Amino acid sequence: MQRRVSSLHFSYGRFYQSVPLDLGDQLLNALTSVSYRRNARNCSDPKDPRTCSIIAGGAGGRTYQFIGGTGIPVDPEVKAPSSDELEAGARYQVVRDLTVALEYLHRSLGQSLGYGSGCCILGSLGLPAPRRDYDGGTLAISKPFSSNTLLSASYTLSSLRGNYPALLQSGSGLRPVSVTSNYDFFQAGPSASAGSTDFNRTGRLPADSRSSFKLDGAYLLPITERFNLSAGAALRAAQGTATNALGDSFGTQSTFILPRGSGGQLPWVWQLDLRFGATERLGASYQLGVQLDLFNVTNNQAVTAVDENYTFDAVLPILNGKLSDLAFLKSTSGAAATPNRTFGMPIAFQLPLSARLGGKLSF
Repeated sequence: MQRRVSSLHFSYGRFYQSVPLDLGDQLLNALTSVSYRRNARNCSDPKDPRTCSIIAGGAGGRTYQFIGGTGIPVDPEVKAPSSDELEAGARYQVVRDLTVALEYLHRSLGQSLGYGSGCCILGSLGLPAPRRDYDGGTLAISKPFSSNTLLSASYTLSSLRGNYPALLQSGSGLRPVSVTSNYDFFQAGPSASAGSTDFNRTGRLPADSRSSFKLDGAYLLPITERFNLSAGAALRAAQGTATNALGDSFGTQSTFILPRGSGGQLPWVWQLDLRFGATERLGASYQLGVQLDLFNVTNNQAVTAVDENYTFDAVLPILNGKLSDLAFLKSTSGAAATPNRTFGMPIAFQLPLSARLGGKLSF
């Protein structure tokens, strides 16, 4: 009689990231930016903008902007950013080659660090604490490779919430690690008014996909002792993420008009990939293989991102607002806000059908 195997596992870890060098390059030095404005109507050579007269302003027509070293506060207790991870699970062998697993994963921010165009290095400066909390449970069934067949399937139910999306801020044009505008316009302390742009920032984060499925299978067909064929398939499906309704504040689209993640939800995205291969053993030490990969074989074109800019007017957040409240939104001047005509329209789609042919020589 085959003995069934079961196991329990638990782990906890804290992971650190090194402080990026941009901290010194952009914030702690005396770097300056110099700009000129020229009059396009007063040029000795209309085809050469360098010959146009400089519009007066600043010193000799120059405008200086100090980017770093201007007294921006630095928290004396600042530390390297970190995240905490806790994982627990159980596995049970139902039959000889079939295993069922149940796993739970929690991730959260430990110490965070961020700096932007007008803010600070985060810490104990009275700003709302950065939060990014992930909780997910996964049920998985797997059949390891045996009898020339492999099969695995899983379903994950998860939640990702907070006010600090990631080390890289998507959709902002800011590319360096830890550079963020999330804290540029916060009002610190208990005196923050209902008009400050720090409201509505906590909620579903951009990568929050509540449900996801995975299904993988493969089969190996021996033809001769040296030659075999193989085929595999991978199915992926994920619930669409939440979107936002954004407005302008200080020249950037940084006002969450509605609570974060209340702008609607993207559709499900699913994709089927296939792989076909052939392998020939060349003597005792060499093996030659070729494979064909087909991605998104059904050529799905699901929407993966939409325009989240509801208006480009300077506006204040609507506390506890919902989508129907956008029709009554007013700008900071008191006039009706001008809606963006492309708000909610697709700006990115699932990658179409593609193929890849490859070869490999093993020895």
